[in-house]
Amino acid sequence: MVDEGNVETGLTTRVYSELQNAYHYFNRELFDGRLPECIVTLTHQRSSHGYFRSKPFVTRTQLEETDEFLAAMEEGADESEALERARPGIDEVSLNVFGFRDRTRDEILSTLVHEMTHLEQHHFGKPPKRPSHNREWGDMMKKVGLYPSATGAPGGKETGRRVAHYAIPDGPFEMAVGDCPATLDWVGLLTRKRKKSKRAKAKYECAACEVVLRGKPGISVVCGLCEEPMTEELIGGPPSEAEGEE
Repeated sequence: MVDEGNVETGLTTRVYSELQNAYHYFNRELFDGRLPECIVTLTHQRSSHGYFRSKPFVTRTQLEETDEFLAAMEEGADESEALERARPGIDEVSLNVFGFRDRTRDEILSTLVHEMTHLEQHHFGKPPKRPSHNREWGDMMKKVGLYPSATGAPGGKETGRRVAHYAIPDGPFEMAVGDCPATLDWVGLLTRKRKKSKRAKAKYECAACEVVLRGKPGISVVCGLCEEPMTEELIGGPPSEAEGEE
């Protein structure tokens, strides 16, 4: 039975407190404490380990002011960057909890720092208008000890739409991650549906009168018109060993 009176030890509080503490820890250790407050969330993104979004959260009292800013941004494209920074709201840094299973604690935390670097660029640099990874962001990543790479390994492309990273040996991130107060014990599990294997089928054809029928493979079939044995040809289903060889 859940103890409804003890909110501080509730599971949601414990899980999200870890994320909040990790954000504050890396903000202090890697970003000189200059990053603004944000909301760290756990979500499911099929195609990524995490993402950053600029100010998707506002209070109800800020709704009217936010709408005015958005309308002004649409009208004045030249001033949109300045208006975006002045717009009320709180940023979001999100981690894909359903990707935790196959990744280590340090790898997950490196994604947190990756997204925090996007937040840093948004507030203190010149982020690209479309979601992407440019050279300025890459320089910021290297400063905190993560090297941008499309392959997640040395030699990969450093800029573009989809760019991962790897930890620089003995870099700031590697030196700091061990003392980060986060265990990330909980992971998300997606139910994986098993694909049903297609059953093999066979086509039977009479060579004499060209009658054709379909059925299970491996059976003996005689034509009902001319009483001649019908030849078998496999169709559909997985390939046989012979069909799979070159």
